[in-house]
Amino acid sequence: MKSGTFDDLTRVLAAPMLRRRVFRRIAGVFGFSLLGGSLLPALSPAVAFASSTFDCIYFCETVFPSGSARTQCTSDAANGTGLCYSLGPKSSGGSKSVCCPSDANGQCSSYSGVTSCSSGHTCKHGTCVSTCSGGTTLLNGTCAQSCSGSCSCGFCAHDLILNSYCTNAQGSLTLCVTDLTCPRGEFCNNILGVGVCQTAVSC
Repeated sequence: MKSGTFDDLTRVLAAPMLRRRVFRRIAGVFGFSLLGGSLLPALSPAVAFASSTFDCIYFCETVFPSGSARTQCTSDAANGTGLCYSLGPKSSGGSKSVCCPSDANGQCSSYSGVTSCSSGHTCKHGTCVSTCSGGTTLLNGTCAQSCSGSCSCGFCAHDLILNSYCTNAQGSLTLCVTDLTCPRGEFCNNILGVGVCQTAVSC
């Protein structure tokens, strides 16, 4: 402390004045004349950062339950990347509808499985599937055309629960129990009581 500083400080504190003026006088005594003009603005970026990431934190807490997926979501957001910036409030155009495999509470069960369905698609059981116009969307996302007796573009075939769909009798031809065990675009056709995955066609 330079000579005379303590005496100056004593006089400042003894003089009656507003608290703000006291701090300014003390700052002048110690040589911090820019306290009000340089240090306080230095806090602004941190305040702005907290404000800008709050909506990402809320997004992550809404989409994921407590755990590693939520932690990764908020960590990525803090670095300006991740789902908050690709699908959430920081993404171009604002938040998008989220599609993902979900838990019993309707929150996403994994970080990597989260996506947003594009135009012409809808979310079904956590997977984006084509919007089925004039047909039936099966559990595996296949758009199948129902039929009764015949099809103009193939054969009318029954599945294992007696629904009928048009098929060209092609496909993976793998054994199945339900449509879910068939690739997308196919259904579980009933061939002599045995389930076989075949292509569903739309006429």
